[in-house]
Amino acid sequence: MSTHCRRIGLVFATLTLLGGCTREASRTGEGVPKVTLNQRPAPPELAKKEAPAASAPPLTPAPAAMPDLSPILDATPPAPAVRASSELPAPTHTLPPSQWETSKEVRVSHAFAGRLFVAEVTFGGALETTIREVRSKKAPPLLKRTARVDAINHSKDGLCFVEFPNDSKDGIHLMTASADGTRVGSLLAGFDGGHRVVNCEGAPFWIAPVTEQGRRGGLAWIDPASGKRTGLHPELGPAFALTSNEGRVYFMAHQRGGPDVIYSMATDGTDLRGHVKMPRGVLGVAVGSGFIYWSHLMSDGRSTDFGRVAIDGSAPPEALATIKDHVFQSIALANDGLIAATSPAELPGHVVKISADQRAPQAWPSLPRVWQVVGDEGGVFLHYERSEQGAPVRSFARLDEPSPSSSRAR
Repeated sequence: MSTHCRRIGLVFATLTLLGGCTREASRTGEGVPKVTLNQRPAPPELAKKEAPAASAPPLTPAPAAMPDLSPILDATPPAPAVRASSELPAPTHTLPPSQWETSKEVRVSHAFAGRLFVAEVTFGGALETTIREVRSKKAPPLLKRTARVDAINHSKDGLCFVEFPNDSKDGIHLMTASADGTRVGSLLAGFDGGHRVVNCEGAPFWIAPVTEQGRRGGLAWIDPASGKRTGLHPELGPAFALTSNEGRVYFMAHQRGGPDVIYSMATDGTDLRGHVKMPRGVLGVAVGSGFIYWSHLMSDGRSTDFGRVAIDGSAPPEALATIKDHVFQSIALANDGLIAATSPAELPGHVVKISADQRAPQAWPSLPRVWQVVGDEGGVFLHYERSEQGAPVRSFARLDEPSPSSSRAR
């Protein structure tokens, strides 16, 4: 197997490891005419016998016509030509001491305004998840659930999270918890979203299931007017990389055969905008300081380019950097650019800083395995793994200190 093929396989295997959504692969036989086997002519003596007419199979209704997206796509600026690729830079930063470590599995982490939350899973007779807030050298439990927690996000009054209860009769739940963990309630039973939910302080948004063989997707939310789940823009196709900032939600979506487009909409479900379009391969989206940032898998399947575009369209998209032969799957907004981490399937793992002013990337020393970077201008945290006497240890370190102007939750 070629190095190129192995890289592609690692990327999609990693998306599954992280609990994220992967793009729908082509389905076997899709678009291929049906072939009916064993249709030789019947012998004359059998042909003379009249057989009862077979009932016609029910007709499958034609897919509903989708709205014309050409106006919004025509108005969306294309991504710029990428910058010349460079090698992974030599380390220039020192990895800070770990803030907290655990030998248990951590399925998900979430950081905002300098606060880090993790969901630590214990396997046994019944699966149990402990949600903790990681502080300097400790991580007190906030709440425990007899369930698997697959997503965490923040709200003004606490947290929301997606859980798979051990004994649930009504499927997955979208839950809320008070800031001290003493009050927990269900927002929605039978939750059908992916592993990401945002805007818990208002009307929660999540990635809608993909239907019609990849033709329809978009987002879903709990409509504040009705209190019911409602689909939003399914015609955009499968959606990924959902995030929120300053009263808007951001995500990437594509139609079959079309480009990857980074969209946003207001948190009341209106004002859909396209911000930038590019060839398939968007890996991560981060938003802040008036810009949308992205990481993008290049056509060689093993290199990553980075760019940004002004949210208000006041400046065209610009390329920031290209690093060859490494796939940087997770990104988080730093004070003056991005911090990006390679896929957990890439061993060893690497972490780099991409400057907004197009300076050369900087790097931390390589690590045995890097799982994810999470955070915002209030602080970026690295989730990585090291080995201690042959056993894996999950570790968390803070990489980027808050800027003086960043003191509010995003």
